[in-house]
Amino acid sequence: MTEHATPMGTVLDVEPTVGQPIGRRMLRMGGGVVLVGHGLVHLMGVALLWHLAEPGELHYADVHPAPGTLPGLLVGFTWLVAALAFVLAGGLLVTSRAEWRRLALVASVLSGAVLVPSASMAAAGLVVDAVVLAGLTIGVVKARRSSTSMARRGTQP
Repeated sequence: MTEHATPMGTVLDVEPTVGQPIGRRMLRMGGGVVLVGHGLVHLMGVALLWHLAEPGELHYADVHPAPGTLPGLLVGFTWLVAALAFVLAGGLLVTSRAEWRRLALVASVLSGAVLVPSASMAAAGLVVDAVVLAGLTIGVVKARRSSTSMARRGTQP
């Protein structure tokens, strides 16, 4: 990472792809697109629950809590927080920042909590949440196995 000044302020250059295999970069980019896309889809739920619009095939009569009510506004806010967390996590993943994992975990838990009551309308969203959680779990297990085997050999990560 390097920092340099521009007329618009200081810019931080991140070179996340240097020295990484093309497959890993593609996987990271694809994962980032999925996270951002899932976050953007959450905005449809915000619009619905805040009684702003009936996007796509989503209708006010099909959702619980009732759109425009206090519970509907609160659940919509939770959808908004999940949307922002997914979009930020996707951006952090693409730029190889480790913080993406924490945000993706928070986003998936919030997303699952607000999607379960509308599971019949949001089955695809629940699948994406499950895949994200599974990917995070696999990453943690692999990292622990790697650090354990390095410790046994007496090497540093």
